Amino acid sequence: MRWKLWTVVFAACAVGLSGCTDASVTGEPRGPGQEPQGDDPAGGGDGDGGDSPTLQCSVPTSKVFDGGVGRDGIPALTNPRLGGADVGVVRGDDRVLGLVIDGAARAYPLPVFWIHEVVNDTLGGRPVLVSYCPLTGSGLAFDPHVDGEPRTFGVSGLIYENNLMMFDRQTENIWNQLSLGAVCGPARGTALPLLPVVETTWRDWRSRYPGTTVVIDGLGVRPEPYPFGDYDEPGNPVTLFPSSAYGTERPPKELVLGVGIGREAVAY
Repeated sequence: MRWKLWTVVFAACAVGLSGCTDASVTGEPRGPGQEPQGDDPAGGGDGDGGDSPTLQCSVPTSKVFDGGVGRDGIPALTNPRLGGADVGVVRGDDRVLGLVIDGAARAYPLPVFWIHEVVNDTLGGRPVLVSYCPLTGSGLAFDPHVDGEPRTFGVSGLIYENNLMMFDRQTENIWNQLSLGAVCGPARGTALPLLPVVETTWRDWRSRYPGTTVVIDGLGVRPEPYPFGDYDEPGNPVTLFPSSAYGTERPPKELVLGVGIGREAVAY
């Protein structure tokens, strides 16, 4: 898939692990709407009997799609280039994800994520993972430590419920952003701890944190204008890949603040 075909889908609900069936994903690529290789998603079988490896998942693989770009086709950033509050390539009305760790503030402009989606960074002396999925409009930050060891993440090229699926380079487990943890591989069911993140404008963020740094990778060549057309319009029901049914009480792509505690969740 070429970059210009990427679209933005702001989902009205987050995807959780509850109610999912164990299944397997094979190494064969598949296109939008195509059923996965191997057994029925609920069966957790061993695939099609060929030489391609299978990966056990806690989500139904009928809802996992090949995004068409391949693993690392969307290049994650590691130790990104930084600028200060007076840097000229970030516009005042650019939306940013803002993070503060041990007094150190940093902004991650959304246009950076249109190209990279995942940033492996260090802030306040601590590793951090910052992610934004253009298909669901969801920006989240995580502590990337698993079993006490920091992990480095990339973009898998797979999509679940139109949401970003990452992989960690140390073990190659697959992690779903809105599921907040691993969904495929031996680590499935392992959570990534969330870090508090703010989405606001660059103008507002730098006024609150004048000593902030800001990620500037890719901003000099960013798509002009906003590259995803009208996909973020609240009433636009079109999604890039099939999605589970959702309530129609609110516009399908209205941005919400989602809060989940245990198996209970609410959107504001």
